[in-house]
Amino acid sequence: MAHERAAEERWAAEGRVGSYRRIVELHSAVTVEGLLVDAWTAGACVALYDALNEGNRERWLAMPVAQQCEVAVRLVMGGRR
Repeated sequence: MAHERAAEERWAAEGRVGSYRRIVELHSAVTVEGLLVDAWTAGACVALYDALNEGNRERWLAMPVAQQCEVAVRLVMGGRR
């Protein structure tokens, strides 16, 4: 229980990225700001966020959820559509 509470607090502290991390860890699909995000897409978003430098993280976080997901999936798939 304490571990679960700590994880929930950590995810909440990270905001939207925390929501993506929660989806990945729980292997689920959850609505994030009105858009249903599956575990694979959330994983792509987390991988992209972790790879970005601080300046680009700020720009990426300013994007709407749908745009973040699209960019992350395209980059993970090698730019193919």
